[in-house]
This record gives sequence, structure tokens and C-alpha cells, in this order.
Amino acid sequence: KVLHIGGNTDPYQPAERKLRSTRAVLELLLERRHPLSIITKGALPVRDLDLFKQLQEQAWIRVYFSIAFADDETARLVEPQAPTVSKRFETMRILSEAGIPTGISVAPIIPGLNEEAIPELLARAKSAGATSATCSLLRLPGHVETVFLDRMREAFPDRISKIIHRLQEVRGGQLSEGGFFSRHHGNGTYWRCVEQLFDVGRRRAGFVEEDRPVPRRFRRPTAQQSLFD
Repeated sequence: KVLHIGGNTDPYQPAERKLRSTRAVLELLLERRHPLSIITKGALPVRDLDLFKQLQEQAWIRVYFSIAFADDETARLVEPQAPTVSKRFETMRILSEAGIPTGISVAPIIPGLNEEAIPELLARAKSAGATSATCSLLRLPGHVETVFLDRMREAFPDRISKIIHRLQEVRGGQLSEGGFFSRHHGNGTYWRCVEQLFDVGRRRAGFVEEDRPVPRRFRRPTAQQSLFD
């Protein structure tokens, strides 16, 4: 099984520079040769390039960058604490040129705001060395919905009505979906158009579906010595 790091919380937040918690996890996974994937908005992964190389040689690794906007200005309005889009693409390029398989996650897709950027993002990712691409619809669990809508009203007052309408259209009248197998995807005609836009953009950029199995190199830990020996 592949261990996925970063599905809920970015493993390369600013505190990681000091805490080095993610690096400690990578060191443990390297010791056990455990396959893993990482998804991040950060630029700090360059720091761990030495571990990535060893994981690529001895286990299996993919590093995905979550990039949802084609320009730094729009991205800064939605995710002000994250590194710029251009910085993330540059980090992707550095890792790719070092032999680390990378990918782009066009996420979150916010209907009515950024779906038109999908083809450009896929093309830029391929140019930066990415070998795989995926996408994910916006999720608004719990209090995130209120925070998100407040930010959209402030940053995009002329588009907030369209954003809400499109979200409800692809979510069956709701703004979010909590089901495990459905929360990353939408439904209806408009969402099918978004998926087609992504599929066409991926093919035009030159992405090829990967069908190679993940190698089994996991090394079990030795049995713990008895405390009473």
C-alpha cells in the first residue's frame, strides 16, 4: 500500500522549517522502504531532495503539487499564505530534473472561478517535468464553508454569485459533499464539461496514464526485544 501524505493538512507548512516533522516521517519510511506519495502547496520539499532520491531508489515516491490558479495574483487572493504559483512550478522543475517523479493536482477546482485555467496549468506542469496529473473539486467541510464564502465575497465580489450557483449545480443543490467516494467529484452536465476540459487538456499536454505497479520493497521492522530479557 502507498502511504499518502498531505491529504488533509499540508506537510510543508512554514512550521516544518523548524519542527522537521515531515522530514522525520520520510526518514522512517526510508528505513522501512515504504512507498509513498506527497501532495503539497509548498516550496520546502527541495530541502528533502536527498531523502526523495533515496526513496526513489529504494522504495517508491511521487510528489504532487497542488496548483489551482494560473497567475500569482489570483492565487494570492485565495491562498495568501502559500508560495506563489510560479514558485511551486519551479520547485516541481527542480525535483523533476533531479529524477523525482512529480505530478500536478489541479485542486481545488472552484466552478465559476478557475476551471478555465485547467489547460494552461496542465501544459505548464508537463513543461516543468510532471509525469502525472489529477484534479479535485472544492470541498467545504464544517466551518470551512463560512471562511471560504467570506473570502470569496471580499476578493471576488463580482463573481461570488456565479461561484455559489456553479457549486450548487455540481453538488446537487448543496455547497459541499462529505461522502468519502464522492466528495472530490461533482455531478451533472457542468461538471462533466469540467472533466472533459481536464481530460482533453491532459492529453494535449502529453500526459500518459501510468500503469506500472508499485514495487514491493517494504522492509518489516525487526521484532521488538522483550522488556523482561
